Amino acid sequence: MVHIIHNSLKDFQGVGSIIRVRCLKLLDHTNIPLRRKYFVNAPGFFCIRNNLAISLAWQSHFDEAINILVKVVKYEIAYNNTGYIVMLNKQYPVAEKHFKKAIFISPSYYVCAARNLEKVENLKRLGNDP
Repeated sequence: MVHIIHNSLKDFQGVGSIIRVRCLKLLDHTNIPLRRKYFVNAPGFFCIRNNLAISLAWQSHFDEAINILVKVVKYEIAYNNTGYIVMLNKQYPVAEKHFKKAIFISPSYYVCAARNLEKVENLKRLGNDP
């Protein structure tokens, strides 16, 4: 379970680099006409940042993905979401690390990250796909 993800990840690996380049262009503060044209009503550019973070996490750029996300969500959510993408990419030890970090830094018990941690631990133990 991921806290906030708006896109289907099916066939995402093949278009990850393209999305990354396009998202970076839209986040570029000097590209005002493009930003205004497509995202004038999107405070914080959440969808762009979220899509870029998904692309980065899928390509194993975890720290970069988290740095993009924390501008629009809390740190614990950024770690949970990144961990979920990593889990889908079958990098279970890395996903486990991200879920544990999300739980640790959350000021209250983070149910979503705890469930994801339990899921990834089961996947590691059983050797199954997510």
